[in-house]
Amino acid sequence: MHAYCNESFDKGKWHWGGNYPEGLPEENGSTHIAMFFGWAVDNELVAEKFAGETIITKFRKREASLYELIAWFDEVLVGDMLTQLGAAFAHDYYAGEGRKTFFNDYEKTVGKRVPTLYHVEPSFDNYAIVSKVIDRRFKKWLKKNS
Repeated sequence: MHAYCNESFDKGKWHWGGNYPEGLPEENGSTHIAMFFGWAVDNELVAEKFAGETIITKFRKREASLYELIAWFDEVLVGDMLTQLGAAFAHDYYAGEGRKTFFNDYEKTVGKRVPTLYHVEPSFDNYAIVSKVIDRRFKKWLKKNS
C-alpha cells in the first residue's frame, strides 16, 4: 500500500449535479477522468492488480474507448488504481491546485473550443492532445521529485 492508495481523486458523479449541462449524457462528466487514467494506462502507471485486466489490454490496443475504460472502473479515479508513482503524480498534478494542474491544462487544450469542459469529445484525437501535455508535466514532475 502507498500513501495515496485511499485518496479519491475524482468521480464522475461529482460532476452530474449543479451546473452540469442539460441534455449531455452523464458519461461526459467522466471524460477528463478517462483521459488522465488512459494516460496512466499507456504509461504503465496502473496498479499491478489491474494491469492484466482485459479492458486495460483492449484500451492499449485502442479496441476499447476512453469511456469503456473508465466505465469499467465505475467512472472514478482512486489512488489504489495507480502505482505508487502514478498516485503521487495524480495527487500533485490531477488533484493539485494552481496553474500547472491537470484541469488547467485540460481547459487550455481541448476545453478552449467547447461551451463547457463537459462538452469535450472523448475521442482519441483529443486524448492525444491531452496526453502530450501530461507527458511534459510528468517529466518535469519527475525531475523535481527525484
